[in-house]
Amino acid sequence: MYSERDKNNNITHASILYVDNMTKRSFHVVIEQDEDGFYVASVPGLPGCHTQAKTLDKLMERTKEAVELVIGEQAFLVVAK
Repeated sequence: MYSERDKNNNITHASILYVDNMTKRSFHVVIEQDEDGFYVASVPGLPGCHTQAKTLDKLMERTKEAVELVIGEQAFLVVAK
């Protein structure tokens, strides 16, 4: 996953990479923090693909799982720090 960070080093946008034997696709991920402090991720290119978590580490894990569920294949996550 490639990510962009704000001035406080919080991830604001990211991309997740999906790879299978024949295909390589990248999905844009929008990350926001709600009023209760939860991080919310949505993948605009995959309708219905969204998740939330209390920490960014858990959000990254859950986003990968959500993409895998929607596309039905294994996704690979690479986080830029």
